[in-house]
Amino acid sequence: MKPNDDDAWIERALALLDHSAQNLDAATLSRLNRARQAALAQRPAARRGWLVGGGLAGAALALALAFGIDRPHPPLPPPASQAAAD
Repeated sequence: MKPNDDDAWIERALALLDHSAQNLDAATLSRLNRARQAALAQRPAARRGWLVGGGLAGAALALALAFGIDRPHPPLPPPASQAAAD
């Protein structure tokens, strides 16, 4: 299949899927909705590790910035007008 054929095939498949989804009975829609809700309810449990890791990384970054700001900086060179007068 050529890329243009793939696009046409995908559009046709999506149209057929949309059409078939419009004709589902109430019992099937209810089962699909319950399955979707159950899947979504499990999702946050799998992502808690990312939240903890992200929180720790954020705290580490905040500490690094806080301690990095308090370091003494080398003195700035005198302005050009003052250097020329010396």
